[in-house]
Amino acid sequence: MSETQSVAKLTVHDSLHLTDARLSGPIPSSLGNPTRLVQLRLSYNNLQGEIPNSLWELKDLEFLDLSGNNLSGTVDLHILENLEYLYLDFNNISFVSKTKMNATLPKLSYLSLESCHLHEFPKLLGHLSGLEWIDLSHNKIGGSIPTWMGDGSRESLLFVDLSHNFLTGFVDNRINLLLPNLTYLDISSNSLKMRLPTPPPSVSYYNISNNILFGDIQSICRAKSLVTLDLSSNSLNGTIPSCLKNIHSLAVLNLGKNKLEGSIPQAYPNGCALNVIDLAENRLQGPVSRSLANCTMLEYLNLGHNQILDGFPSWLSELTNLKVIILKSNNFHGPIKPPQSQFNFSNLHVMDLSDNSFNGELPSKLLHSFHAMKVVAAQDRLEYMSIVEESSRFGKPWDYGMKLTNKGTKRDYSKVPYALMVIDLSNNKFEGCILDLIGDLKSLLMLNLSNNVLTGPIPPSLANLTKLESLDLSRNKLSGEIPPQLAQLTFLSYFDISHNQPPGPIPRGSRFNTFTIDSFAMNEGLCGGPLPKKCTTAGDNLLVPPSPQEEIGEEPPFNLDWKFVLIGAGVGFLIGAVWGI
Repeated sequence: MSETQSVAKLTVHDSLHLTDARLSGPIPSSLGNPTRLVQLRLSYNNLQGEIPNSLWELKDLEFLDLSGNNLSGTVDLHILENLEYLYLDFNNISFVSKTKMNATLPKLSYLSLESCHLHEFPKLLGHLSGLEWIDLSHNKIGGSIPTWMGDGSRESLLFVDLSHNFLTGFVDNRINLLLPNLTYLDISSNSLKMRLPTPPPSVSYYNISNNILFGDIQSICRAKSLVTLDLSSNSLNGTIPSCLKNIHSLAVLNLGKNKLEGSIPQAYPNGCALNVIDLAENRLQGPVSRSLANCTMLEYLNLGHNQILDGFPSWLSELTNLKVIILKSNNFHGPIKPPQSQFNFSNLHVMDLSDNSFNGELPSKLLHSFHAMKVVAAQDRLEYMSIVEESSRFGKPWDYGMKLTNKGTKRDYSKVPYALMVIDLSNNKFEGCILDLIGDLKSLLMLNLSNNVLTGPIPPSLANLTKLESLDLSRNKLSGEIPPQLAQLTFLSYFDISHNQPPGPIPRGSRFNTFTIDSFAMNEGLCGGPLPKKCTTAGDNLLVPPSPQEEIGEEPPFNLDWKFVLIGAGVGFLIGAVWGI
């Protein structure tokens, strides 16, 4: 007898919980037989076929969860007057038309319909009077957001998620959201072409990113309780309103990929709660606000691709929680010197200073302070960097996202693995030798020192970077032979020393045998490997003994050759963490 047949034999049952129970096949129509079924949870099984009509006749039902199956059919709730919670996510359903609806479902407070292949707003929403939670994300709903959607539940609605649809605006071109108690609003990844909707004053999570919004963002000052504000990837212009520094609850501020001008607001107060600041890809000018040093909880700072004119903001060293600093593609300049005697970036994972005008020698005191990069931590599973805001009632993780140059290609990462350790100092004016101490940063995965004026040899200590997967030293003035010890870097899948001055043989063994001629181009003194110039001196181009990892066949713990899945023009690449592929 199958599991679903066993369920069908139930006759009297108050609650039936079979979540993730490996059920398969259709839901038996006789499931409607129990005389008083109050809770029914069949989520995340492999149920298929149409939802039986008998299910909509369980008049005592208060909680129904059929999410995470492959069910289809029409939902008719007019008998379920006691229903409070309804979860139908990840199915293929539709709702009865308005003409057949003769009940207001006065108790329904939670309605979750994520990824249900819906093409329109269910008319049901116009008949609800106490709805608190509505999730219609990842559907195919187009057109305008109707005024009747929240009419009956205007006072009760706390959570609305309409993200990842094809919505174009609001009926009557309204920009004020008349939902006085709304706490969570997500309309991201739609096609809204309008001015920024004015958020309700009570909202704490406000995400309207990845749309076509235009105009200024001054109306955001109305939201005094913001915890997460994400307006990224729009066409918003004007200046960043100074009111944001006075919203003391604000933890995530993402205004990246817009057309904002002016300077970063000054006078952030003591006790600033910001964990995340992303202002990348705008038109911001002036220096970095020194008052950001008051944001002692800051973990992520991305000011890349602006027009900021400043020296290196060494006072950032006071923010000991920082994991990511991206200042790339600005007008930063001058040498990098510590604020007093030393830096303290002990938790840093990513430092990207590329495409600026920094000069002087490589900053030894800065690199020496990267203590997190000196420890190779074991990882049983792949974890991503994110922020979870507990202070927001409906808080959910905000994933770190960034654009990095990996293996000579600029890529957008919508998720960043916690194990990612990156230093990118490329396209500056650094001079002098590559520092031996870089070899202490044993958890580094990407090191890019290209397009500088570096001289001298490549230090053999780089062979200590046993996790290194990408090493770019191209377009410098490096001399001295390529250390044969580098051939023991068994995870190294990208190496570029083109346009330098090293003499002698290219090491053989491990990954070095896989690099193409482009990795060694424009180096007249090099010989061997893929180059047409062969080594003639006795002992040249000898095979390097395999490293211990090679002998035991160890795989890279964190492979930068993941599959990258293109998710749309202008959106970028999404990391698919596929091990061993």
